[in-house]
Amino acid sequence: HNELNKAYLDLVSYGMAYVLLEETGEMSGELNFTSVPLKQSYFEEGADSQPTHFYQQLHWTSSKCVDKFGDDTPEFIKTQFEEGRVTENHEIVFAIWLRHDAPDLDPGEPIAPELRRWGYSYICVKDKAFIGKEGGFYERPCFIARWLEASDSKFGMSPASRAMGDIL
Repeated sequence: HNELNKAYLDLVSYGMAYVLLEETGEMSGELNFTSVPLKQSYFEEGADSQPTHFYQQLHWTSSKCVDKFGDDTPEFIKTQFEEGRVTENHEIVFAIWLRHDAPDLDPGEPIAPELRRWGYSYICVKDKAFIGKEGGFYERPCFIARWLEASDSKFGMSPASRAMGDIL
């Protein structure tokens, strides 16, 4: 898969890689993997060193926002789109979090998005408003790989960073 090749490059160059797994449509069974750029992402981890929160900074055009959110697109973005300014960039934050209070339900059965173990939302940075409805994933959708991790850091170290002294 092409996205995994991108993740491998990040892993050996920077010591970390993020891969996001999303279903292309509700209950479609079709999966979409995305290698997320390190410079656009941040995560928080729990006591078990596993990610509990993941944030991705997106720079989407008016056209992409309208395509993704439809009627839920913020009014100022819809206006730009209707005026033909389809390439205007907008900063959106995509947030994923572990719902500690999610009920224990059978994951083999359909579960309403707001009751699933992992929640997500899109937030428009300009007006600090949520876009669309809160969604949910059945399982952790983000994978955070680290090449080598020091005991006092959650971030990875790569073979390239370890060789930097010799390189210099």
